[in-house]
Amino acid sequence: MRPFTEVRTVTPDTPAIEAVEMMSREDINQLSVVSNGHVERVFTRAQLLRFLQLHAELGLR
Repeated sequence: MRPFTEVRTVTPDTPAIEAVEMMSREDINQLSVVSNGHVERVFTRAQLLRFLQLHAELGLR
């Protein structure tokens, strides 16, 4: 487990592809979404990849 000071975070407006790239680059499997100093959600790499896959299949951006 990483110390809290080393937890990687993104903001709600961070593009999903950017979050996945960060996770791959830093070899992490979870990423916290933080807004106004509060954790809004925690995503796994698998969840983000599935989200991107669905968007690609539906032709969404």
